[in-house]
Amino acid sequence: MSASPIAGGGTPALQNRVYSGLKWVGITMVLLRCTRFVTTAVLTWLLLPAVFDEMTLALAVVGSLGVVREFGLGQAYVQMKVRDDAHLAAAKDTAFTLTMAFNLGLFVLAWTAIPWIAEYYPKHPGLAPILRVVFLTFVLDAFANTPGYILHKDLRFRHFSATEMWAGVTNAVIAIGMALGGLEVWSLVGGFLGSRAIQAVQLFHYSGYRPRLRIDRSIASELFHFGKYMWGFAALSAVGGMFDRLVMGHAANIGKGELGMYGIASNLCLLPATQITFLVGRIAFPALSQIRDDTAELRRAFLKALNHVSVLAIPVGFGLWAVAPDLVAVCYGKNFQGIAPIVAVLAFYGMLMAVASVSGPTFQAIGKPQVLFHASLVHHAILFPLVLWLLRYGVLGVAVGIFVPLVVSSAIGFVLVARCLTLRASTLLVPIAKTLVAGGAMALCVKLLQSALGPNTKESVRLALSVAVGVAVYFAIIRLTHRDLLKEFRQTMRRTAVASEGA
Repeated sequence: MSASPIAGGGTPALQNRVYSGLKWVGITMVLLRCTRFVTTAVLTWLLLPAVFDEMTLALAVVGSLGVVREFGLGQAYVQMKVRDDAHLAAAKDTAFTLTMAFNLGLFVLAWTAIPWIAEYYPKHPGLAPILRVVFLTFVLDAFANTPGYILHKDLRFRHFSATEMWAGVTNAVIAIGMALGGLEVWSLVGGFLGSRAIQAVQLFHYSGYRPRLRIDRSIASELFHFGKYMWGFAALSAVGGMFDRLVMGHAANIGKGELGMYGIASNLCLLPATQITFLVGRIAFPALSQIRDDTAELRRAFLKALNHVSVLAIPVGFGLWAVAPDLVAVCYGKNFQGIAPIVAVLAFYGMLMAVASVSGPTFQAIGKPQVLFHASLVHHAILFPLVLWLLRYGVLGVAVGIFVPLVVSSAIGFVLVARCLTLRASTLLVPIAKTLVAGGAMALCVKLLQSALGPNTKESVRLALSVAVGVAVYFAIIRLTHRDLLKEFRQTMRRTAVASEGA
């Protein structure tokens, strides 16, 4: 029997549930990515770049303040071993009570801090009223986070995928509808909050969880013991992930509309990475946690996940870099042409983030979240001063400033996971190197095609031909260099098509 590319092994029932997770999360990845891409593209034709500035900054503030929202309790709940039904119920209630307390407390603190936040960003006078609305997400998260982690622990990916998809559709309908009504930045706010609200309601519905406010001290201690490192890692990641936008919002040399364009470019390049990271983190972590005592199975699972993610993420990164000017011209219009050079840099950032995402769930599953925290310390020790120094060169300087630290921390992560799983460097690097060669060759062929077509060819025609040639070239090379991997993909697709979560 072929093992799952994520789980790598385990019981047949576990493999079946992981295949079911691949099916539903895979479907959601495609549909959600298309929905978000189309939504953003439509909004760029309806709104000016400056409209996106304050929403981009508001989301950065929300993300950075959200570092204390759960102290890693969700990840700790997913990986903890349950003794019986009573222990499980107590764990759910403890996680819910603590998470609710943290989020509601954060909402009060954030609301109180709005005047000081607005004062720090005088270039954005409309920020304060936007923050008063988007901070309501902390209230929604107070009730929705634990039901979400219940679905993850139970490997009920179909239900969680449904909440993601409906959230994407809700955002599209509300945002585009309000933009057509001339509500400008409030269309972005309405779409964001509406999507979070509908997802919160559905998470409660699908989880079947009925909350009870109580705290079991022994369980709370266990959750905090694991979660403290995950919180440290998540806190650094949250602040570091938003640091670029936070400093650009205050910088005098960042012009009107540039922050919004940077945000759109970042979302475009990181959407594949975030979806792949979601796939790996939400499926691999719960599944690997159930085979964490079998090093051989963990090693196989890690290598298969790494190879599969690399084959998917690397061509996306090279492809975005190759077609960035035409893609922006066709999909976002003339007002957003400044996005193209940013995409050319951030495409590789998103690519590396997706590939590096495989390490995190492995460390979590084997009970070593402190490794993630220590690697994150190195990452952010480089990121913070480098971004501040490169800010003088504008948005492109900032884009380079977030990419370099990711290269360093990703390398550290792979070295450490190789040690934990007793992997040889060649076993780890050769498959990635072969995929990088295939992606580079694809991008080179696309650039040669664009040069041959010349500047007089319509952007839409050039984009369509570039995508077609790029896909054909990449697939042809992969067929020669990754025969076994393609065979695994076909086997996975067959198993995925018939898998069910209830098995």
